[in-house]
Amino acid sequence: MKKAKADFLAFSYYSSWVLSSNKIPEGEAPNRYLNKGGVESKYVKTNDWGWAIDPLGFRNAITTMYNYYRIPIFPIENGIGLKETWDGEHMIEDDERIAYHRDHIKAMKDAIFDDGAEVLGYLGWGLIDIPSFHADMEKRYGAVYVNRSNHDLKDLKRVPKKSFYWFQKVLKDNGDEL
Repeated sequence: MKKAKADFLAFSYYSSWVLSSNKIPEGEAPNRYLNKGGVESKYVKTNDWGWAIDPLGFRNAITTMYNYYRIPIFPIENGIGLKETWDGEHMIEDDERIAYHRDHIKAMKDAIFDDGAEVLGYLGWGLIDIPSFHADMEKRYGAVYVNRSNHDLKDLKRVPKKSFYWFQKVLKDNGDEL
């Protein structure tokens, strides 16, 4: 193990968090700071679950890790959970998801081309709607809607959202036009 060397660093990024030192009890373990001292930032938008939408934080994470370790960085999870329902007929217009990924991909490109970070790729969280970390289908991340709820399987039909077609275009032109 001593001789092993990492070829790259992979990380997950969804949002940034702000800590208030006034809310952290004396003697609290650092790994519990967010539980006690986490507060919403007044400078960035949040989703329905209070997660800060912060592409600049994403860029900073990439650049900071690359500058410190000097090995390629690979964002392997990046996405936004949104509440979405399908009316059975019309396309889901998930412009907020498109904006999230557009802004985060742009921030990644800035980390690469302006800051000099080496990045291997970019992965979102799930192409199709899959249960979130807390097994919640109401919190949807995918570009393809799965017709079900937390407790009703419905017909499980897969329906491309507007972001599905946006991602197709971004992949086709290698992110040149976001």
